[in-house]
Amino acid sequence: MRLRKVLIAVLLCAFLAGTQSVLAAPVTIELWHAMGGVNGETLQTIVNAFNESQSDVIVDLQFQGSYYDLQQKFMASLAARKPPALIQLPIEGTGVFGPTGALADLSEYLEKDPVVNYDYFQPGLLVDSRYQGKFLAIPFNRSNPVLFYNVDHFVEAGLGTEPPETWEEVVAYSKKLTITDKDGRVTRHGFSPNLHWWTLMPMIWSNGGNIADPETGAPRFDSPEVAEVMALISDMVNVDRTAKIYAGTVFSASNRAMEDFNQGKISMWINSIGSLGGLSKDLNFRTAFVPRFKAGEYVVPNGGGSLFVADQATKEQKDAAWEVIKYFVGPEQQSYWSRSTGYMPTCLAALETEEMKQFYAEKPNYKTAVDQLKHAQGIPSSEVFLDIINVFESAVQEIVISQADPAEVLTEAIKRVGR
Repeated sequence: MRLRKVLIAVLLCAFLAGTQSVLAAPVTIELWHAMGGVNGETLQTIVNAFNESQSDVIVDLQFQGSYYDLQQKFMASLAARKPPALIQLPIEGTGVFGPTGALADLSEYLEKDPVVNYDYFQPGLLVDSRYQGKFLAIPFNRSNPVLFYNVDHFVEAGLGTEPPETWEEVVAYSKKLTITDKDGRVTRHGFSPNLHWWTLMPMIWSNGGNIADPETGAPRFDSPEVAEVMALISDMVNVDRTAKIYAGTVFSASNRAMEDFNQGKISMWINSIGSLGGLSKDLNFRTAFVPRFKAGEYVVPNGGGSLFVADQATKEQKDAAWEVIKYFVGPEQQSYWSRSTGYMPTCLAALETEEMKQFYAEKPNYKTAVDQLKHAQGIPSSEVFLDIINVFESAVQEIVISQADPAEVLTEAIKRVGR
């Protein structure tokens, strides 16, 4: 009898051990993202480091193309009830998907975690994280638009080394920076406006306008304030011939503008601080705050992306996703990410690392976006925001390329939102 009890005890222990082994199997979660090139390689390095650092969670990193492609695929995955547990969405992700209920509320995790809480992140980065009291977005690859300018061109044109502070100065500086040959062809443009909705927002906000109502999310880009901004850009391109635009999608156009800036064919350019990694190390350039209108204030949108958890994910997947998030926003990883890509470190502790202090001392261009955060403003929330920006960007192209009347084009375009 005693031998039988011992045998049963041994078998029971073996069974429990096997059960625990099954329960302890790592949780695999998909992470969808839109980081290509150097940024994508850097993200893969962080994922590899996380997977090697522990055995409880495995991250399956999956590239989905551009932010636009990523959002369309995420919508499809929600409809199929097979979304990724973790997803990196652009800055408008909160406003677009928050109203749909597709995103998990992370408030409980932030309130219970002893380290990663509401005070963990840089002030200004959380303005696009909440929707109707729910905390949906954890800042990860964050940016804001900055002005890039060629210092050598400025000195050559007699403008010194300091950037323009107002849009009125941008217009004047561009005239001095633009060069034409003996046949009247422009060989260097003073400025290149980025016709992406996000890089136009500082101008629009500073002039008192908006593309959507901050309270209701309804489209509002048919206002005189927005028309004035588009008229200024169109005149620089078509009348003064001091600004150059690029055909194609906003992303491909931005890449061609970067190439021309690297080659000295344009003197000023506005884009994300995350573009720094793609600029030539031999180019003598600086970054500065995005200009304001003389009667307006400095104001910029937050940009880049955040980490979101799908509400359809299981509790086990959500807990695993939180562990991934904590690792990604840790000071060591954020310092590495920022120094490799140009994106801002999102956690305050990363700014205090010796690596970041030395990095900013040696490369002050990277710190401009951090300093500009005090002027950050949130993006309007709307289920139709993707439609709003698509219609708006089409109208912008028509105004500038076809030299159409801004007020008329915007008034007609706003009627197409939601159709």
